Amino acid sequence: MRYVRLPGSAPHEVRVTLAQGRITGLAAPVTLRGEQVRALLVDGAPRTAFHLLGTDHHGRDLWARVLHGGRISLLVGLVATLVALGIGVTYGAVSGWRGGRTDAAKVATINVLDALPFLLLVILLMTLVGTNLLVLFAALGAVQWLTTARIVRAQVLSLAGGDMVAAARCLGLPAHRIVLRHLVPSCIGPVIVFAALTVPAVILEESFLSFIGLQVQHRGLPLDSWGAL
Repeated sequence: MRYVRLPGSAPHEVRVTLAQGRITGLAAPVTLRGEQVRALLVDGAPRTAFHLLGTDHHGRDLWARVLHGGRISLLVGLVATLVALGIGVTYGAVSGWRGGRTDAAKVATINVLDALPFLLLVILLMTLVGTNLLVLFAALGAVQWLTTARIVRAQVLSLAGGDMVAAARCLGLPAHRIVLRHLVPSCIGPVIVFAALTVPAVILEESFLSFIGLQVQHRGLPLDSWGAL
Protein backbone atom coordinates (compact mmCIF):
# COMPACT_ATOMS: atom_id res chain seq x y z
CA MET A 1 0.00 0.00 0.00
CA ARG A 2 1.36 3.42 -0.92
CA TYR A 3 0.19 6.84 0.20
CA VAL A 4 0.83 10.14 -1.56
CA ARG A 5 -0.02 13.59 -0.34
CA LEU A 6 -1.11 16.21 -2.86
CA PRO A 7 -0.37 19.87 -2.10
CA GLY A 8 -3.39 21.65 -0.70
CA SER A 9 -5.46 18.49 -0.29
CA ALA A 10 -5.96 15.58 2.04
CA PRO A 11 -3.75 12.51 1.68
CA HIS A 12 -4.77 10.36 -1.25
CA GLU A 13 -4.51 6.61 -0.87
CA VAL A 14 -3.38 4.41 -3.71
CA ARG A 15 -3.46 0.64 -3.35
CA VAL A 16 -0.82 -1.07 -5.45
CA THR A 17 -0.16 -4.79 -5.83
CA LEU A 18 3.46 -5.72 -6.57
CA ALA A 19 4.98 -8.98 -7.80
CA GLN A 20 8.78 -9.17 -8.05
CA GLY A 21 9.05 -5.40 -8.22
CA ARG A 22 6.42 -5.01 -10.97
CA ILE A 23 2.99 -3.43 -10.56
CA THR A 24 0.36 -6.09 -11.19
CA GLY A 25 -2.69 -4.30 -9.84
CA LEU A 26 -3.83 -0.73 -9.20
CA ALA A 27 -7.02 -0.29 -7.15
CA ALA A 28 -7.46 3.46 -7.61
CA PRO A 29 -5.93 4.75 -10.84
CA VAL A 30 -4.42 8.19 -10.46
CA THR A 31 -1.95 10.27 -12.46
CA LEU A 32 0.76 11.98 -10.42
CA ARG A 33 3.90 13.90 -11.14
CA GLY A 34 6.97 13.42 -9.03
CA GLU A 35 6.81 16.87 -7.46
CA GLN A 36 3.28 16.11 -6.21
CA VAL A 37 4.42 13.24 -4.00
CA ARG A 38 4.94 14.42 -0.41
CA ALA A 39 5.05 11.13 1.48
CA LEU A 40 5.40 7.47 0.59
CA LEU A 41 4.51 4.56 2.83
CA VAL A 42 5.11 0.92 1.97
CA ASP A 43 3.38 -1.52 4.33
CA GLY A 44 3.15 1.29 6.86
CA ALA A 45 6.87 2.11 6.80
CA PRO A 46 8.08 5.42 5.27
CA ARG A 47 10.17 5.23 2.12
CA THR A 48 12.35 7.93 0.64
CA ALA A 49 13.97 8.14 -2.78
CA PHE A 50 16.85 10.41 -3.78
CA HIS A 51 17.90 10.84 -7.40
CA LEU A 52 21.21 12.63 -7.80
CA LEU A 53 20.63 13.54 -11.46
CA GLY A 54 16.85 13.24 -11.43
CA THR A 55 14.80 10.79 -13.46
CA ASP A 56 13.83 10.45 -17.12
CA HIS A 57 10.29 10.52 -18.51
CA HIS A 58 9.88 6.84 -17.57
CA GLY A 59 10.84 7.48 -13.95
CA ARG A 60 14.24 5.74 -14.21
CA ASP A 61 17.15 7.10 -12.21
CA LEU A 62 19.53 8.96 -14.54
CA TRP A 63 22.59 8.43 -12.31
CA ALA A 64 22.09 4.67 -12.52
CA ARG A 65 21.65 4.92 -16.29
CA VAL A 66 24.87 6.95 -16.61
CA LEU A 67 26.81 4.33 -14.64
CA HIS A 68 25.23 1.52 -16.64
CA GLY A 69 25.84 3.32 -19.94
CA GLY A 70 29.49 3.84 -19.04
CA ARG A 71 30.05 0.12 -19.53
CA ILE A 72 28.96 0.36 -23.17
CA SER A 73 30.95 3.51 -23.94
CA LEU A 74 34.14 2.26 -22.26
CA LEU A 75 33.78 -1.17 -23.90
CA VAL A 76 33.42 0.45 -27.33
CA GLY A 77 36.41 2.72 -26.68
CA LEU A 78 38.71 -0.05 -25.49
CA VAL A 79 37.77 -2.75 -28.02
CA ALA A 80 37.74 -0.39 -31.01
CA THR A 81 41.17 0.92 -29.92
CA LEU A 82 42.53 -2.64 -29.73
CA VAL A 83 41.16 -3.34 -33.21
CA ALA A 84 42.80 -0.16 -34.52
CA LEU A 85 46.12 -1.04 -32.85
CA GLY A 86 46.09 -4.55 -34.29
CA ILE A 87 45.52 -3.30 -37.84
CA GLY A 88 47.83 -0.27 -37.55
CA VAL A 89 50.79 -2.07 -35.96
CA THR A 90 50.67 -4.90 -38.51
CA TYR A 91 50.27 -2.58 -41.47
CA GLY A 92 52.95 -0.13 -40.34
CA ALA A 93 55.48 -2.82 -39.42
CA VAL A 94 55.16 -4.56 -42.79
CA SER A 95 55.34 -1.26 -44.64
CA GLY A 96 58.47 -0.07 -42.82
CA TRP A 97 60.23 -3.42 -43.03
CA ARG A 98 59.60 -4.15 -46.70
CA GLY A 99 60.32 -0.62 -47.93
CA GLY A 100 60.61 0.17 -51.63
CA ARG A 101 57.50 -0.09 -53.78
CA THR A 102 55.59 -1.96 -51.10
CA ASP A 103 56.14 0.89 -48.66
CA ALA A 104 55.23 3.49 -51.29
CA ALA A 105 51.99 1.67 -52.16
CA LYS A 106 51.00 1.27 -48.52
CA VAL A 107 51.74 4.92 -47.74
CA ALA A 108 49.67 5.99 -50.74
CA THR A 109 46.80 3.83 -49.48
CA ILE A 110 47.03 5.48 -46.06
CA ASN A 111 46.98 8.94 -47.65
CA VAL A 112 43.90 8.10 -49.72
CA LEU A 113 42.03 6.66 -46.74
CA ASP A 114 43.07 9.57 -44.55
CA ALA A 115 41.47 12.00 -47.01
CA LEU A 116 38.07 10.28 -46.84
CA PRO A 117 35.39 11.46 -44.37
CA PHE A 118 35.67 8.42 -42.11
CA LEU A 119 32.66 9.27 -39.95
CA LEU A 120 30.52 9.31 -43.09
CA LEU A 121 31.86 5.85 -43.95
CA VAL A 122 31.05 4.62 -40.44
CA ILE A 123 27.51 6.00 -40.70
CA LEU A 124 26.98 4.33 -44.09
CA LEU A 125 28.35 1.01 -42.82
CA MET A 126 26.17 1.02 -39.71
CA THR A 127 23.12 2.02 -41.74
CA LEU A 128 23.63 -0.80 -44.24
CA VAL A 129 24.84 -3.59 -41.94
CA GLY A 130 23.32 -2.74 -38.56
CA THR A 131 24.09 -1.09 -35.25
CA ASN A 132 25.18 -4.02 -33.10
CA LEU A 133 28.35 -4.01 -31.03
CA LEU A 134 30.45 -6.05 -33.46
CA VAL A 135 29.69 -3.71 -36.35
CA LEU A 136 30.50 -0.69 -34.19
CA PHE A 137 33.82 -2.21 -33.07
CA ALA A 138 34.81 -3.02 -36.65
CA ALA A 139 33.65 0.33 -38.03
CA LEU A 140 35.39 2.54 -35.47
CA GLY A 141 38.51 0.38 -35.35
CA ALA A 142 38.79 0.35 -39.14
CA VAL A 143 39.07 4.15 -39.32
CA GLN A 144 41.37 4.74 -36.34
CA TRP A 145 44.39 2.68 -37.43
CA LEU A 146 45.85 5.14 -39.96
CA THR A 147 47.83 7.23 -37.46
CA THR A 148 49.02 4.11 -35.67
CA ALA A 149 50.33 2.72 -38.96
CA ARG A 150 52.23 5.96 -39.63
CA ILE A 151 53.82 5.91 -36.17
CA VAL A 152 54.89 2.25 -36.36
CA ARG A 153 56.18 2.65 -39.92
CA ALA A 154 58.36 5.60 -38.90
CA GLN A 155 59.73 3.70 -35.91
CA VAL A 156 60.50 0.59 -37.97
CA LEU A 157 62.23 2.64 -40.67
CA SER A 158 64.46 4.27 -38.05
CA LEU A 159 65.32 0.94 -36.40
CA ALA A 160 65.71 -1.21 -39.53
CA GLY A 161 69.18 0.19 -40.28
CA GLY A 162 70.44 -0.11 -36.70
CA ASP A 163 72.99 -2.47 -35.20
CA MET A 164 70.27 -4.56 -33.53
CA VAL A 165 68.75 -5.56 -36.86
CA ALA A 166 72.16 -6.07 -38.46
CA ALA A 167 73.18 -8.44 -35.64
CA ALA A 168 69.89 -10.34 -35.96
CA ARG A 169 70.45 -10.79 -39.68
CA CYS A 170 73.98 -12.01 -39.09
CA LEU A 171 72.59 -14.64 -36.75
CA GLY A 172 70.32 -15.86 -39.52
CA LEU A 173 67.01 -14.92 -37.92
CA PRO A 174 64.04 -14.91 -40.30
CA ALA A 175 62.37 -11.63 -41.20
CA HIS A 176 59.13 -12.29 -39.33
CA ARG A 177 61.03 -13.04 -36.11
CA ILE A 178 63.08 -9.85 -36.42
CA VAL A 179 59.91 -7.82 -36.87
CA LEU A 180 57.90 -9.51 -34.12
CA ARG A 181 60.63 -10.02 -31.52
CA HIS A 182 62.76 -6.90 -32.01
CA LEU A 183 61.14 -4.13 -34.04
CA VAL A 184 57.51 -4.22 -32.85
CA PRO A 185 58.40 -4.31 -29.12
CA SER A 186 60.61 -1.27 -29.67
CA CYS A 187 57.55 0.63 -30.95
CA ILE A 188 55.37 -0.12 -27.92
CA GLY A 189 56.07 3.19 -26.15
CA PRO A 190 54.66 5.54 -28.81
CA VAL A 191 51.85 3.09 -29.54
CA ILE A 192 50.71 3.05 -25.89
CA VAL A 193 50.73 6.86 -25.79
CA PHE A 194 48.64 7.07 -28.93
CA ALA A 195 46.27 4.37 -27.66
CA ALA A 196 45.61 6.45 -24.53
CA LEU A 197 44.53 9.29 -26.82
CA THR A 198 42.49 7.03 -29.10
CA VAL A 199 40.17 5.67 -26.38
CA PRO A 200 38.51 9.02 -25.57
CA ALA A 201 38.38 9.89 -29.29
CA VAL A 202 36.49 6.65 -30.02
CA ILE A 203 34.12 7.28 -27.09
CA LEU A 204 33.40 10.75 -28.50
CA GLU A 205 32.69 9.27 -31.94
CA GLU A 206 30.38 6.65 -30.45
CA SER A 207 28.60 9.44 -28.56
CA PHE A 208 28.11 11.36 -31.80
CA LEU A 209 26.71 8.29 -33.56
CA SER A 210 24.31 7.68 -30.66
CA PHE A 211 23.28 11.34 -30.68
CA ILE A 212 22.20 11.15 -34.34
CA GLY A 213 20.24 7.94 -33.74
CA LEU A 214 22.78 5.22 -34.59
CA GLN A 215 23.16 3.99 -31.04
CA VAL A 216 24.25 0.49 -30.14
CA GLN A 217 21.47 -2.09 -30.17
CA HIS A 218 21.16 -5.61 -28.82
CA ARG A 219 18.43 -7.88 -30.19
CA GLY A 220 16.71 -4.86 -31.69
CA LEU A 221 16.65 -2.87 -28.44
CA PRO A 222 18.81 0.27 -27.92
CA LEU A 223 21.40 0.13 -25.17
CA ASP A 224 22.24 2.96 -22.82
CA SER A 225 25.49 4.76 -23.55
CA TRP A 226 26.83 8.19 -22.74
CA GLY A 227 26.06 9.42 -26.23
CA ALA A 228 22.49 8.09 -26.14
CA LEU A 229 21.91 9.73 -22.75
